Amino acid sequence: MKAKKSKSVVLLTREQTKVFLHITQPTLRKWTKAGLLTAYSLGGRIYYKQHEVLDALHAVD
Repeated sequence: MKAKKSKSVVLLTREQTKVFLHITQPTLRKWTKAGLLTAYSLGGRIYYKQHEVLDALHAVD
């Protein structure tokens, strides 16, 4: 039986996402509200999946 490869998901905090995208907090909030990025709540904190942030960047190209 083959073992399944687990794909690790890298979670970014709001601060890390802002720095990664070179944007401000209001812009991040606006993009999330517009559906350009998906925010995930975990333990009372907000995170973004790194691969989804990269996909959103590629969609803009």
